[in-house]
Amino acid sequence: MAASAAPIELEHVSGDTLGGSGITLVPKDGAYTNVVVWLHGLGDTAAGWASTMPQLKLPHTKFILPTADTRPITLNGGYEMPGWSDIFGLQEDSPEDAVGFNASADRVRAILEAEKAKGKESTRMVVGGFSQGGAVALHFCLRATEPLAGCVACSTWIPLNKDYPTALGSASKDIPVAQFHGTRDEVVQFTWGQHSHTLMKEKLGMTTTFEAITGMGHSSSNAEMESVADFLKRVLPDGQ
Repeated sequence: MAASAAPIELEHVSGDTLGGSGITLVPKDGAYTNVVVWLHGLGDTAAGWASTMPQLKLPHTKFILPTADTRPITLNGGYEMPGWSDIFGLQEDSPEDAVGFNASADRVRAILEAEKAKGKESTRMVVGGFSQGGAVALHFCLRATEPLAGCVACSTWIPLNKDYPTALGSASKDIPVAQFHGTRDEVVQFTWGQHSHTLMKEKLGMTTTFEAITGMGHSSSNAEMESVADFLKRVLPDGQ
């Protein structure tokens, strides 16, 4: 991502395009061929990532950033916050909320289906996210029945991993996945991310890369987002 290039100007629109909460960013002229759905982490909202999307400098791209519904989170003593599913623990073998993950994946599917109804091609669509949002992105893409341009998974893991390979979608092996993970992640352990990469690459036969961000905790960085931008520009080439 060239440092001299200016961020692309995007119009901010409230909502997730389907009546739900969130933020949608569209090129000023309204023309786009690419769609990126980006999912925030637990306790965050779409606003936490809205300023990052223009920095990716992707032309002809619509960014849809839903905000998760507010729900009680068991890990946090039942305190209510935006979450894509309940969270019961931060270990690889902790129980997981299948109902929540499936419902969130259904929301992503509905957003993409609405874009397809507008004539947009699924092969020009990417689903990505951070932490719990990245887990939803992987959950959706690993069960995909239609091709996508790619999946971005930052500081995250594959939820319900014991369901594979049975749950693997018919189109999933053809979806390139880019994983990014801080080596000092104190929330989603670095090894957890590595194990997810191994599952996809060695056991499921998927095309996936794993980039370790040295010294980074459970957060993002400029270096990471430059790599995310490079990946997106490869799978969503310029041009209308």
